[in-house]
Amino acid sequence: MASRPNFLVIVADDLGFSDAGCFGGEIKTPHIDSIAGNGGVRFTDFHAAAACSPTRSMLLSGTDNHIAGLGTMSENQTEFQRGKPGYEGYLNGRVVALSELLRDAGYQTLMSGKWHLGLDPDHTPHARGFDRSYSLLPGAANHYGWEPQLQNPDEKAPGLMSHMPSIYVEDDRRIDPSELGEGFYSSVAFTDKMLEYLRGKDAEKPFFAYLPYSAPHWPLQAPREDIDDYRGVYDEGPEVLRQKRLRKLEELGLIPAGTAPHDVVVMGNRMMSRFWHDLTPEERRFSSRCMEVYAAMVQCMDTQIGRVLDQLRQSGDMENTLVIFMSDNGAEGALPEALPVVQNNIFEHIDQYYDNSIENLGAYNSFIWYGPHWASAATAPSRLYKMFTSEGGIRVPLILNYPPLTAGKAGIDHTFGTVMDIAPTLLELAGIKHPAPSYRSRPVYPMRGSSWLPYLKGEQTQIHDEDHVTSWELFGRQAVRQGDWKALHIPKPVGPGKWQLYKLSEDPGETKDLGELFPDKLAALIAEWKKYEKDVGVVGAMQYGVLGVDDQDMPKTEVNRPDMKLSTFPFLTGDEFSQACREFIRLVDGCDRQLESLGWTKARFDETGAEPVLVARKYTDSQPTESTETEPDVGGENANIEDEEDANIADEETIEDIEDDPEALVRRPVSTRKCEVEYHVMLSPTYRVPVLYFFLPGGPPCGPKELHNMYNSLVPAQFRSELRDVGVMGGVSITNHPLTGIPVYFVHPCATSEALKSVAGDKEQTTETYLLLWIGLVGNCVGLNVPLELVAQAGNL
Repeated sequence: MASRPNFLVIVADDLGFSDAGCFGGEIKTPHIDSIAGNGGVRFTDFHAAAACSPTRSMLLSGTDNHIAGLGTMSENQTEFQRGKPGYEGYLNGRVVALSELLRDAGYQTLMSGKWHLGLDPDHTPHARGFDRSYSLLPGAANHYGWEPQLQNPDEKAPGLMSHMPSIYVEDDRRIDPSELGEGFYSSVAFTDKMLEYLRGKDAEKPFFAYLPYSAPHWPLQAPREDIDDYRGVYDEGPEVLRQKRLRKLEELGLIPAGTAPHDVVVMGNRMMSRFWHDLTPEERRFSSRCMEVYAAMVQCMDTQIGRVLDQLRQSGDMENTLVIFMSDNGAEGALPEALPVVQNNIFEHIDQYYDNSIENLGAYNSFIWYGPHWASAATAPSRLYKMFTSEGGIRVPLILNYPPLTAGKAGIDHTFGTVMDIAPTLLELAGIKHPAPSYRSRPVYPMRGSSWLPYLKGEQTQIHDEDHVTSWELFGRQAVRQGDWKALHIPKPVGPGKWQLYKLSEDPGETKDLGELFPDKLAALIAEWKKYEKDVGVVGAMQYGVLGVDDQDMPKTEVNRPDMKLSTFPFLTGDEFSQACREFIRLVDGCDRQLESLGWTKARFDETGAEPVLVARKYTDSQPTESTETEPDVGGENANIEDEEDANIADEETIEDIEDDPEALVRRPVSTRKCEVEYHVMLSPTYRVPVLYFFLPGGPPCGPKELHNMYNSLVPAQFRSELRDVGVMGGVSITNHPLTGIPVYFVHPCATSEALKSVAGDKEQTTETYLLLWIGLVGNCVGLNVPLELVAQAGNL
């Protein structure tokens, strides 16, 4: 180690723990496996953040994502996080990037791949220390650069697609999509550029090569020849694959023999959420084909990694190059349609622009993901997957190969480490001291990670001693670890909504909550997390209203007192929402006659389920059964919803078609019939305001006809076009109910906070007045009316 080593850091995007061959997978990854061989070390207890950009910020800064600017992903920022320190949505100036320090010390700094740490010119890789860079700036994009839905200026793309355009830059130059070329494919293009940079580097200087692929992140797309290699491999389904992977992990010594895996956790009732035995043969074929495409993406990425390794061998650089391969988080099991940035017209856009026929899956014009069951096979034995701070979301595969250091540790290593340790390790190897507390006349934070060198040299028995504490938070999901002990808080409905305690050396699957057996240990870890929350500036504990730290500590007399003042109007905590619901029920209980005149039949607050729900029912006039008018209605021109043939027409009509012409819905019915509609008011953990679902209760799930008829009955014509896009409340869409999975309408809450502030002005709001104000604003648009005198009495007019 006389001369300074070169560094090659390769990051896979959403790769599961057991996907690579050397980690127990059946996917062909000979080049990744070669990094694990020849003196390489496979770390089985290595941890990242629960999602893409937070991990990348930690890798390049050596510190926590809340300090580095990615307290949450920029696409998921809520209004109460926006503008707060640590939530800038890019790698901020409070940290100095690894690339900046290596460049300053004479290293050639090269990057090719996904950035996801800022879109503006001041926040690109070129601006943060990379001499040469070819980068995809957003968090995802079509791997073939084909995004027709973003080329139509008159088309409003759904949130998912609007956040993932093909924005590529080389150094400081934006690349026009037309420059990508007909044969473009992300993994190949990133590799081509990295090879160009390596071949053009100065042979007399050391280099830092950062190669973060965007594979195998959705949309799942891969070259046909790679896909064909996996035809039929996954026809037995994800549970069989999960059991095979678990056995292989045990055989290889990557997990202890007899490790109990956590149960598979899913939500919703879409096809990708349902268990294998509940799928039709055609649905199984579709699902297994998605997994075949995923495997092909990993195989293709591995082939490209092999090209880079071959170049280093040919140039003679390999012997003095430290190579790291890792994934940025757990496998992607969260269905994209469930993400806060996704609007429910995602499926309409996919149907319009993409061909998801089975034989076309994986092509440039397909758009798929593989869902929680396949992801759970890849994260087993761990609990959950990406987006969660359980082990399935943050425990990732890492391989380190640098024979001068790793020869003595070659093989499998079960020592705990984190992504924050990478920067300190590389800096120490390069002989560079971190400049904190200042860098180029600006204050910067020190690194929180630890160098691996003392451990790799045999000077320490662990990277982090038993007293070391590491904490995580993302999307209101919390975790803290000290030694083998881990405390975890996953909010409802996915988790229990309370802190749980696990001993990971005995239970890596997080299957046995030891909180009641060791209450002092749990309390001590919670106290450590609260210190972390304050130290790094987490914005979200009480604000999310679903986190257990402060809720558990809050005196019950304070929580339950009537007319509670709101801490941060128009946002609500979980306790404030529950109290507001109780206050609302108390107020309306004395207005039976007025409510009956408005069609109300029921109002209650249900706290017994996975999430608290305010339930209201009311009768409304349905669409007419007969009409002498000639104007078209929801079912088409002169439609009669009682007629089966016309009902089929209604099923084919889209909400967009209906709302494009509100006047077409103005009819004078000859006769109407009553139908009962149920409204559910729940608290959005992302937006911290109520969100409204409405549907027809009882019987089978609503079909398009029933939903359309209900929509026309409930939504006054003057609100329809306004609600379609942004409007007062951010739009009405069809989705699946978060608890039952049945099709429902919901009023998207993205614009609710601004509307509430605008209406309320500077008048103080309390739990007594909040829901009256909210329903007067939101509910009135979709038929949920309260007596005006009640609203006026509460001071909301």
